[in-house]
Amino acid sequence: MVAPRSVFKVVLLSICIFTLPGTAANYTITVNASTKQGNVPHFWEECIASDHMYLTLNPNHQYALKTVRNECGIKRVRGHGILNNDVGIFHWNGTGTPTYTWAKFDSIMDFLVNNKIDPVVELSFMPYDLASGNQCGMYYGGVCANESAPKDWNRWRDLVYEIVNHCKGRYGAPKIESWYWEVWNEPNLAGFWAGDGNDTNGPAWPDDYLKLFDYALDGALAADSNVKVGGPASAGVDVHSFLDHCKNAGKKAGFVSWHNYSGGPGDAAADPAAIWDAYRQSVTELTNRGMSMPSLCTEFGPSWGCPGDQYANTICRDTHFGALYVIKLMKEVLDDITAGTYPVPGALSYWTVSDVYEEC
Repeated sequence: MVAPRSVFKVVLLSICIFTLPGTAANYTITVNASTKQGNVPHFWEECIASDHMYLTLNPNHQYALKTVRNECGIKRVRGHGILNNDVGIFHWNGTGTPTYTWAKFDSIMDFLVNNKIDPVVELSFMPYDLASGNQCGMYYGGVCANESAPKDWNRWRDLVYEIVNHCKGRYGAPKIESWYWEVWNEPNLAGFWAGDGNDTNGPAWPDDYLKLFDYALDGALAADSNVKVGGPASAGVDVHSFLDHCKNAGKKAGFVSWHNYSGGPGDAAADPAAIWDAYRQSVTELTNRGMSMPSLCTEFGPSWGCPGDQYANTICRDTHFGALYVIKLMKEVLDDITAGTYPVPGALSYWTVSDVYEEC
């Protein structure tokens, strides 16, 4: 028997075929549900991207997350700014012991866990009380996403320890060990990572970022030695410095992550083949170093910004164009992994899950 969701997908496919411009002929699709041709890996279920994790408290955003979980089988969500001041975890006057407030953080994580959605915990951005500067490359709901390095690196390590340890106590070790813990967002872009602002200590990218990763990794593993910590969540597959560092310094990275956008303005110029080419590149980077870990694309789409309204979910992402763009990519991926040419991707996370959106 064909599941209702499968029937729905077949009907949608039929509608798409019947309504192609310039198509005059009629078509008939017959589905024999009693014949099994093989297993199709549902890699598209692994993760979807969100804008701002604070939006998880918004009922409309919650509805979107529930929908993709229940109708599409999405297992994970990854979004920005869990360390931002609107979530408000970290408090410190620069001396003594920091204090932690978990109320909003717990509300966000409880919603996800209760709805069987695992987070990719993007450890960003720097809390005001810990930041060495006040650089704001991005705002979410009017709240600065501080892109500065910590003014005290040991406090940064302790912050990550406290977050992982808190989640371990609340949800249990097996649960948080199934999550991905991702250090920062696109640190190879100046608008997301300023480092310590002192090039004499090394450039922001990659040196300051690798230091940020090392301290975060140490803190996370001190709380639970089995959690999967990775990065660099680079814009493009700019992962060679990260992989070289992990390999040469013996760092226990649990995954490598990167982003890719086709760059088109929401029309035929946005070719999804660019996304799969980027994944192939990431696999090559790992293979060339003899490294084995999941490769996660934690953001992809036709374009990160659209003409006329650079950040809004317009034709690029939240219409039929975005849907067909994804379908074309999935077909290309299935062709490759079915042929055994490339391994199944750890995640391909479409940007974004909802048109409830704040990045500006």
